Amino acid sequence: MKRSALFLPACALALTALVAPTRSAHAQEASRAQALFDEARRLMTDGRYAEACPKLAASQKLDPGAGTLMNLATCYEKNGQLASAWATFKEAAAASRASGHPDWEAAARGRAEKLEPELARLVIVVPKEAQVTGLVVERDGAAIDVAEWAAPIPTDGGEHTVRASAPGRKPWSSQVTLAGPRAQVTVTVPALDVDPSGVAAAAPSSAKAGGDASVPAANEQPSSSGNTQRVVGVVLAGAGVLAVGAGAFFGLKANATYEDAKPYCNARNQCSDPGLEIASDASTQATVADVSFIAGGVLVAAGAVVFLTAPRKTTAPTSSRPSTTRLPSVSFGGPGFAGMTVGGAF
Repeated sequence: MKRSALFLPACALALTALVAPTRSAHAQEASRAQALFDEARRLMTDGRYAEACPKLAASQKLDPGAGTLMNLATCYEKNGQLASAWATFKEAAAASRASGHPDWEAAARGRAEKLEPELARLVIVVPKEAQVTGLVVERDGAAIDVAEWAAPIPTDGGEHTVRASAPGRKPWSSQVTLAGPRAQVTVTVPALDVDPSGVAAAAPSSAKAGGDASVPAANEQPSSSGNTQRVVGVVLAGAGVLAVGAGAFFGLKANATYEDAKPYCNARNQCSDPGLEIASDASTQATVADVSFIAGGVLVAAGAVVFLTAPRKTTAPTSSRPSTTRLPSVSFGGPGFAGMTVGGAF
């Protein structure tokens, strides 16, 4: 039997083995998503929208779909979460367009446009004097982008918490209430007070970053004694020895296979079909042997370089900054193999 006849079924089996678990996992997620969707629809029928919406959101996360988004947006609207409903209808319109449902797209866009004038909006203003380095402004625990500062952002009605924090400053927070549709509330973040304890805690770090405070004591050991680098060198060299051994094995096998082909060839090296196939096998084995020898030699050399350049353990530092030892970068590769570069720093 020719090698190609064996190779194709083997590839098919390998692909099946790789794809089957993925399909199984997706089927399980789809099953869970359907169960959540059905339960959410039952809750919506009973008017229990606060319980239904999170289940629809979870279903959408497991198995995204335009239909689920439409139901989720409707649930948010019925639950009074108008901003969430508006944003989800817009997302549903885009998903419907992508999935080829122009009727769903039109319905979703229409409902989003109808909701937009009713939206409540929250404006968070951050004056210049409050814009210190490292300032983080949060709305309900989620950091907001600088681009959202002073912008009227559609927000669901109800209570919301605005918080601001920065290194070396005391945090600030405020609770605001958006009372119903079309409400708009503006919150101004004040300049944060200096936190003395935070400044004191930050001082040693700042001094160390400058370099003077980072001088190690005379009896301080360096951060790395080179042991890790030596282990890497040994591992590389060991892999190289194994590769050389594999090269020797395939080299001997190639010679033996060539001998098996001789009975099918004449003195002018003209061979019958069986002889040609055996000779082809021998050529493949010889190629594998060559590649293994080359890769093994490079690995052994790289391992030796990495091992021999490892820093030795010392009892006193030689400078005010911990030394960094870099591994030499060694690249190798061969026919049928992806290139690899060994390197790093300790």
